[in-house]
Parts: sequence; structure tokens; C-alpha cells
Amino acid sequence: CTNLETVNLPNGITSIGKEAFKGSSKLETVNIPTSLAEVGQAAFNDCIALTSITFPNTFRTVGESAFMGCNGLTSVVFNEGATTINNTAFRNCHSLASVTFSSTITSIGAGAFEDCALPSIILPDGLNTLGNGAFSRNSTLTSANLPVGIETLGDGVFAGCGFTSFIVPEGITTIPDYFFSGCKSLAEVSLPQSLRTIGYWAFGDGCPLRTLTIPENVETINGTFTYLSKVYTLIMKGTTPPIFTQDPLGWWADTPGKVVVPTGSLATYRAAEVWGHKNDNNEYDKVKNIVEPREDEVALTDGTIYDNEYDIEVDELEYSRVYKNTNWQAWYVPFEMTITDDMLSHFSFGKFAGTYTDDDDFFLTLAYLREGDKMKPHTPYFIKAKVSDSYNPQSITIENVTLKAAKEVGFIMLSAEKKITIQGIYSEKEATQDDCDWYAYAGGLYRHPTPGAILSPYRFFMTIEDREDNPYFSTPSPSEVKMLVIGDGETSIEEIDMEMFSDASAVYDLSGYRMNEKNMKRGIFIVNGKKIFVR
Repeated sequence: CTNLETVNLPNGITSIGKEAFKGSSKLETVNIPTSLAEVGQAAFNDCIALTSITFPNTFRTVGESAFMGCNGLTSVVFNEGATTINNTAFRNCHSLASVTFSSTITSIGAGAFEDCALPSIILPDGLNTLGNGAFSRNSTLTSANLPVGIETLGDGVFAGCGFTSFIVPEGITTIPDYFFSGCKSLAEVSLPQSLRTIGYWAFGDGCPLRTLTIPENVETINGTFTYLSKVYTLIMKGTTPPIFTQDPLGWWADTPGKVVVPTGSLATYRAAEVWGHKNDNNEYDKVKNIVEPREDEVALTDGTIYDNEYDIEVDELEYSRVYKNTNWQAWYVPFEMTITDDMLSHFSFGKFAGTYTDDDDFFLTLAYLREGDKMKPHTPYFIKAKVSDSYNPQSITIENVTLKAAKEVGFIMLSAEKKITIQGIYSEKEATQDDCDWYAYAGGLYRHPTPGAILSPYRFFMTIEDREDNPYFSTPSPSEVKMLVIGDGETSIEEIDMEMFSDASAVYDLSGYRMNEKNMKRGIFIVNGKKIFVR
């Protein structure tokens, strides 16, 4: 019916039959009755003028190819009650950008939303069947989830989609064949500990994923990677080699790819079939480059992002950073370091010691580290050069260390009223209009950054919030946080006459309480970051 524009269906109709309105190219509006339960096979196939469909609560099933080729369709809403979306139901709906799935949907068929324009989807937790290629070729699809209780997961579900990253949830045991094949923007995938099998060409056909971590429980890796795969590094978490079911000879034919296996398991991998296969020249010719996590020489240069995904033993590590002044600066690195006398001849090192407040100010205290002290990896510290300017940059070389996998962590300190979280970073952090409530350290103070400001790698930032376990106190967060260095200077305790306090703006006892002339006595106090002996 090439001139049909509007259909008003009376209440009481429960089913629209096979090909009922197929090819009605001018059909724009269909008033769906509240009694409808089913749309039959190809019922609205190629109705290119339809723009939106909302199904009532009585609705249960969309038939095969029911809305296939409806190029003008932009939105579909499934209300509670719908259960089944059959194969190719909305295939080639090139303008379909919004689908609302009800919590009652249990099955989405093969190719149901293939080649649409969906930017994101939220699949219901009760979904138990997701057919082959259900959302394939949605190049705009950058956000999607997988329900953990899904029972049947088809091949190529997200093939050719636009993800840059994807988290496969715990509970999923199999990545089916072609699952992410052709996802040409996919740079990061997180696989669950529950995973057992990775299917054929799961990351093939131009997938730009360069590093993939294989969880320790994976038992089988099928022909996961094609010649077009960009995966250059496999990080194996298991000490038992998974089974390769397809010859990976062409896997890294023209790349410097490698497999990183747990320390002590190299011999086990090389003894396994395929992993240890040699040609007539006694050369490994299938999986050529298997290494344990060790490097001879590594340089960490200030300002570069550190994103290493596994621990490596390093014979010589050089951490280089330019110091243009002798101010305290943030220090956050992925290795343990023992402070030596030689280091102390050029640098001072400090750690967080506590927090306190007075009537006007909020303080964090910093204590010096000494020779022999260990600075732990992924832990915020402070460092300052003793002599440094633009023409005299400093560097530190540490031998025989373990370079830890990048983990941006920190720690929590508590005051009477506040919880202070110190968070380290190995990548840049940009302050935005909606995210600038954190504090960054600069020039002896923690302040809120302005939108657009960049915090460089190997630094840390701070957030302050009310303590949940102390609901009776609630005070505004400070506009700035001061740092008080205990024992600053070459001498840690200085003797001073009482009258010299006349111009001092802030004097504290060793417990952090502010003093005044009425309660001043002989003893040790803190003034301007120094311990002062009053006689």
C-alpha cells in the first residue's frame, strides 16, 4: 500500500499478522492498541517512513524481520511485559538510535539490531539469550553491558561496533567466535576470572587491541587472532598454558609481539604443545617470543603516562625528573626504593604524618624520611632537591628493582571531622567544570584546580569529605590545605627566646593545638614548620 500514511488499530486486536503492512513506504503513524501482544514476521518490513514505536504492557513478541529495513525509525520503547525480540527484527534500521528494553525481556535473536545507529544500550539483567550478531555493525555503539546471568551468548554479538573499551563481567565463561571482530576502535578489554574459553577470531579483523590480559582460569584459546589482529602482547596470568586449538603461525608474522608469562613458568609453556613447537632449524615457529617479566633497562621520564599491566624485574631503572627549584614536590612511583646516603646528599624525602585543624586553617603534616627508610610503590610521598634550578636537573638511578604494574591507588587519613583521600596517578588528570572539587599540591598548598588544568603523571590529588562514622560534625571543606613540615631545615630543633614569639602568627604544640600567650610555657613547639625549644 504505497500511499498508506496512518493506521488506527482498534483495541481488542492482539496480533498483527505476517507481512501485514510490508512495503507501505509512506506509513508514518501506527496507533498500537493496548491489547496488542504480538507483531508477526515482516509485518512492517521496509516501512521506511515509520519514526517511532512504543509497545504496550500487554505486548510479548516481535516477529522475525518485523521492522527490518525501516530506515526512518529512530526510537523503540518496550514496556514491562515484552519477552522476545526475534531474529533480524530491527535489522538495517539505519536511523534507530534509541531502544528502551524492559526488565522482562529474556531473548534477543540473531541480527535483531544489526546495522542500526545505536550509541548505547542497557540490556536487562533477566536476559538469558543473545543471538548471533544481535548488535553487530553498530559502528556508533560505544557503551553496552552483558548481563551476568546470560545462558546463551551468540557469535559476533558486537562485531563491527564502535567500542574503545569493554568490561566483560564476572560470570561469563566464554567469549564466542567473532565476538569483537572488526571493532576498529577497541583499545582495551577487561576479561573476568570466570572466563574459560576464547572463541575463533574473537578479536580479529582489524581490532586495534594491542595488549590483552588472559585470566588464569582460561583453558582454551581458539583461533582468536587473525592476520589483521593488532594484539602485540599477551599477558598470561595462569601458570598452566591454555590449549591452542588452531595453529597461530601467522599471528605475529610481521610484528614484535610477545607473550609474558608468570615468573617461573617459562619452561612449562615451552614444554606445551604449540607454545613450544620448533621447526627443522630448532627455532620456535608458532609462538616465537615468550618471556618472563624481566627487562634489562627501563626509563621513566616525568610527564609520560605509565600504564604497564604486569610486574617486571628490572636490572637498571632510571627515574628522571626535572627539578627547577627546591620546593617540596609530589612523588608517586611504581617501585620500592630504599633511601641511601648518596640520595640524601641531593634530595630530601618526606611522608604524610597526620592532619589537624585550628580555628582558621586545615593542615597536613609531613615528616622527614631518613637513610635506610623504604619508600613503597604506589604510595604518595614528597621529594625536594637540595640544590636545583633550571640548569641543574636531578635524576636518580636505582638498580635491581621490581617495576610494579600500574595501579593508581593511595590511602585515607582521618581527622576528627573529615576523611582525606590521597590518590596517586600514572596518567594525566584534567580538571573539568563538573570535576574540580579535588585538591592538587603546588607551592606548599593544596588548592582546587581551575577547569582545564592538567595534573601530570607521578603526582597525586586529594579529596576531603565528612566522615560517615561521625555524623554529628559537618563543616565546609577548606578552600585550601596547608602543609606543615616537622623538622624542616638542617636542624630539627631550634632554641629561641620567649619574646621572639611576639610576631609569630601561629604556634602549635606537638599535638597540633594552637597556642597563645596565656598558655605558653617552656617546652617544644612548632613554628613555621620547625620544632622550637622555648626557654
